[in-house]
Amino acid sequence: MKEALVKSCLILLLFFGSGCAASRPDVRTRAASATHYSMAALYESRGEIDKAISEYEAALAYDRTAPEIHAALLAVYYGQRKYDKAVVYGESALEYGDSSLKTLTLLGEAYVRVNKPKKGAKAFEKATKKDSTDASLWRSLARIHDMLDQKSLAEKEFKMAVELEPYSPLTLGDLGGFYGRVGRFEQAEEQYRKALAIDSTYFDGYIGLGVVKEHLDDYGGAAEMYEKALRLDPLNGALKSRLGNMKLRLEDYDGAERLLEEVVSMNPLDLRSHRNLGLVYYHREKYDRSIEQFLMALGLDPRDALSHFYVSRAYLEKGILLRALSEIDIVLSLDAEFPGAQTYKAYLLIEKGDYRGAQKVLKSHVRKRRDDKIAYELLGLIYGGMGQDGKAERAYLRVLDIDSTDGNIWHSLGLLYDRAEKYESAITSFRNAVKYNPEDASAYNYIGYIYADQGRNLGEAVLLIEKALELEPENGYFRDSLGWAYYRLGKLDDAAAELEKAAQNVQEMVIYEHLGDVYKDMGRFEDARKQYERALELDIENKELKEKLKSLPGAQLDLRKGDLRWSMKCFIGQLTPY
Repeated sequence: MKEALVKSCLILLLFFGSGCAASRPDVRTRAASATHYSMAALYESRGEIDKAISEYEAALAYDRTAPEIHAALLAVYYGQRKYDKAVVYGESALEYGDSSLKTLTLLGEAYVRVNKPKKGAKAFEKATKKDSTDASLWRSLARIHDMLDQKSLAEKEFKMAVELEPYSPLTLGDLGGFYGRVGRFEQAEEQYRKALAIDSTYFDGYIGLGVVKEHLDDYGGAAEMYEKALRLDPLNGALKSRLGNMKLRLEDYDGAERLLEEVVSMNPLDLRSHRNLGLVYYHREKYDRSIEQFLMALGLDPRDALSHFYVSRAYLEKGILLRALSEIDIVLSLDAEFPGAQTYKAYLLIEKGDYRGAQKVLKSHVRKRRDDKIAYELLGLIYGGMGQDGKAERAYLRVLDIDSTDGNIWHSLGLLYDRAEKYESAITSFRNAVKYNPEDASAYNYIGYIYADQGRNLGEAVLLIEKALELEPENGYFRDSLGWAYYRLGKLDDAAAELEKAAQNVQEMVIYEHLGDVYKDMGRFEDARKQYERALELDIENKELKEKLKSLPGAQLDLRKGDLRWSMKCFIGQLTPY
């Protein structure tokens, strides 16, 4: 109350002790204006803002040219966030002679709020000329120039603020934020760390440093900073959401689930947290709960394409293929260019067995996106499945035009060439596959088996297949390849040992046939017969196997009996209702 009385006295002095008779209202008018002004100040001090505004406007009616009344209305309206009116009274305050720092700074901020940053910059430029030692003025001016994309000016002004306040975490943080926005992340990190060294409780410093770490793809570092910030503000839902997202990226699904469940319980309207929680459940194979969260997100915004995309993925995992397709169609209706949506739809159509539909989607897509590797890869898969190996080859080669280091595509191309008996091309492709993916055990095995089957480079064949077995020791097919290579080398005992292991792991016609060949060459004819018969049970019409059985000593009678057994088996198979 005392402050209000002092202000009232100062007001009277201002009104009665300044100006000249020619430029100001008469004494009686000025007295009335001063009275209203004094009452306005009193109401303002009590927080009765509407009454204060009414009294200020009444004062202005008696004395339109009093700059202090305009300045007071600028301050009141700015405080009420009525920035358009604040600008009006700020401009008139300047017009009638009030160019004080307070008026300039409030007017500058109001200009920014009404999207007139250039005028805001001019107001702050005048303010810095009045007081060039106030770091806050330089920070405000720098922020506006940053907004106007005048980066060099902004940097200079942020640095000026730091020179004036070298130990202010806020000033250092502002400079760090600027460096982060222009992509100079190392300098941004340096400024944030300086700020935190001065004040370890500087909340915005941890947030800024976390954002920098995110941009550098250091999600662990970002999570660490957000955790420190959360200790300063444990109830900050937005921060918990951000930290939950980092935990999700780090595949710390326990941590992400705990945080995001807290967030959605605090704020059920947080769409992003519902969506991210849905992703956590998806990765934890809790598909029903995942779908529930995605649907909650869609309840908040039915046009959220990301949630439609993810719920489609969850429906696919549940085997609800038609719902998955329906959701991806919604995604494409919302955003025809949604990343990956066309190729994902094609994948769903392949799962449905609609290869022509998938082919149509992909061919249309690659006409627009000739750099989409996955689309061409799927086309190659479809063409290969349809027996159109030439088209499949062209699709895979197109992928390699885009990325020649894709080991998986080299592998797929090798399979095509192997099937077409283009063995040299197959070997070249498989060698490229292991060049770009040294863990591709199957590619090592394919090269070794081709060499073994052709009876060449047998030493290298053994080494390659052994490499495959180092990567996958329990793979029966690789054991078969190694046994076959030993057989070609004439190491019959080693061949038999490997093929016997293979036959224990895999029931495969070729493995039984290979083992039969080895036993035959070892003179173990009865064992050979058993293996050929096992092979024929898996491939009843195989003429080559029948010839091998015939070639065994004393095989004629057994073969005829065997023929009868196989014929009966075929007949019974036709009667089986599955």
